[in-house]
Amino acid sequence: MTRRTVLVLAVAATLAPVTGCGAAPERVTGAAEPAGGIRPTSAAATSARRTLGPDGVGALKLGMSRDEADATQLADWEGERYDSGCNPEYRLTYGGAEAVVWLSADLGIASITAYPGLATPQGVELGSPAEAVRAAYPDWRTFTGPGTEGRGHAAVPGNSDAVYNITIDNGEVVALQLQLRAQDCYE
Repeated sequence: MTRRTVLVLAVAATLAPVTGCGAAPERVTGAAEPAGGIRPTSAAATSARRTLGPDGVGALKLGMSRDEADATQLADWEGERYDSGCNPEYRLTYGGAEAVVWLSADLGIASITAYPGLATPQGVELGSPAEAVRAAYPDWRTFTGPGTEGRGHAAVPGNSDAVYNITIDNGEVVALQLQLRAQDCYE
């Protein structure tokens, strides 16, 4: 037996009790939750409960007035409030994430941007490959870039008044918004 083999066996014998090798798994009952009962609050951890579409994110819906949006407690106002035009000063606050919510003086909530981990009901999210966009939204067409990249719109299944504004760069989604089809804030 070589010195190296002896060393490897000694390390394995030392780690076996620590890693639980050879022992039967411990059985516990009840709901699974992280040790100490602390639940993660990151956007990725909470996104399983929130989706972008077909009409908003959770209680925050396209078309809501400023007061209705405030009442959801899902968006915080930052900066000056305007009485006309569009305000990009709402920030979606669910799960510690930050995303811009555009508020039109005439239309209410006009657009909600995605944050990392927030996906459409069809599973498209920031970082999704272009192929996933084309599979989920065969009508997506770019209007700003060459061929299969750039910014384009896709119909929102279940909401004919909205579109997904999706930007693809280097083969993946880099920007994603749920917006009113007739929004008056940009483009």
